[in-house]
Amino acid sequence: MTQTLEKLWIRNRDSNEVFAVMYNPTSYTIDLSNTWEEKKRPRQKSELQFTVEALRTVSMELFSDTSEAGRDVRAQTDRITALMSATVEVGESARPPILELSWGGGNERPSGFPRKCVLTKCALNYQLFSRQGFPVRAKMSVSFREFVNVDPREEQEQQGPPAEYVVGEGNSLRAIAFKTTGDPGAWKQIAEANDLKNPSRLEQGQKLIIPARAGAG
Repeated sequence: MTQTLEKLWIRNRDSNEVFAVMYNPTSYTIDLSNTWEEKKRPRQKSELQFTVEALRTVSMELFSDTSEAGRDVRAQTDRITALMSATVEVGESARPPILELSWGGGNERPSGFPRKCVLTKCALNYQLFSRQGFPVRAKMSVSFREFVNVDPREEQEQQGPPAEYVVGEGNSLRAIAFKTTGDPGAWKQIAEANDLKNPSRLEQGQKLIIPARAGAG
C-alpha cells in the first residue's frame, strides 16, 4: 500500500491558519549554540562559566513551481513572506505572528524544531518567468528562530479545535491533528476518540470527532 506523503506544515498560532509548503525541503539545518563567559582568576588560568543557552534557529530552502499550471508563483511565496509582517497587535505595538512547524515522522515533532518560532529571514530567488513576465518558479531561503514568551498577555492559547472534521483527499491523521489542534502528536487522542482500528487508513469524506482537550498540555 502506497503511503501518503507527509508535507511540511506551517501554523500561524495567532490566526490559527495552517498551510503546507508546495514541495518539502530536501534538507534543513538546526543551529544550536551556548554562551560561555571567561572569568579571570589571579595567577591561574581563566575559568569558563556558562551564561545562557541561545535560541535555536531552523534554516531551509523551499521550492515552488507553478510553471506547468501557468500561474503566478507569488501566490505561493506571498503566504511565506506575509509571515514577516507585523500584523498582530499587542497592546500599543504590533509584531509578526508566532509560528509552529510540523513535518510527519515517527516523533511528535521533527528533531530540533522548536514548538514556537518566528520567521526571521526570507530571501527570494525567482528562477523562471512566463511569457507574460510573471514568475512561475521560486526558491526561498528561510530561517525560523525559536520564540520564548516573556509577556504573560501572550500566553493565552488559541480557541479550541472544531468538534468535527471531514477527511479530505490525501489527509493523514497526523496532518489533521496539526490542522485542528496545532499538535501532530494529538493523532493518538483523535484515533482513540473515533475508535480507529487502523489510523493510517482514512477515507475521503469520513467524519472525525476532535476531542476538546486534544493537543492540550
